[in-house]
Order: sequence, then structure tokens, then C-alpha cells
Amino acid sequence: MTTNEIKDFLLFCVTVKLHSRWFKIPVETFDAIHYAGLAIYKIAVIMLNLVPLIAIWLLF
Repeated sequence: MTTNEIKDFLLFCVTVKLHSRWFKIPVETFDAIHYAGLAIYKIAVIMLNLVPLIAIWLLF
């Protein structure tokens, strides 16, 4: 394992531990929520770049 992998693993452990202490959710539920949040973020970034591009294409 590289130091970056160890750092990422420890950061994940801290995040899960912190959120499970606040919200009492299992690791699987946290993973699902985290994945859904990333998906929503990615869709938002794509849409916020795609809509202006389409508007520019329609104007010119």
C-alpha cells in the first residue's frame, strides 16, 4: 500500500465514524448516500456546462 492509499482509507474511516456517531447509520447506507451525492453533483456539473453550450449554439 502506498501512503496515499493509507491516507484515503484512514480518511474514509474517520468520515464513517464521525457520521455514524451523529446520524446512527450503517456503513452500507452511508455508502449509498455518498454515491448518490456524487451522482447528483456530477449531473449538476454536466448540466451547468451543457445548458450554456446549447444556448450559445442556438444563438450563433
